[in-house]
Amino acid sequence: MQAYTSGGGSSTWSNTARAIVPLLNPPTIAAATPISSTQIRLDWTDDNDPPVPFQIERKPAGGQWLQIATQPGWRAPTLPAG
Repeated sequence: MQAYTSGGGSSTWSNTARAIVPLLNPPTIAAATPISSTQIRLDWTDDNDPPVPFQIERKPAGGQWLQIATQPGWRAPTLPAG
């Protein structure tokens, strides 16, 4: 890392640091239940300790994956269908 000043000066480089980041466990999907013509309820078990947030994505037919929600690991969301 290096610090910069607004006048264009910079510090020397800091020492090197390393960290090992553990991989997260994927959720165990218990159910995807339609609750109306426009909503789906997802239920899952977060297999991480402590629980972690999840990014929820969907892929329309012929389209690209899009993130549609972020939910805490301890809470199951209700999402728009489609």
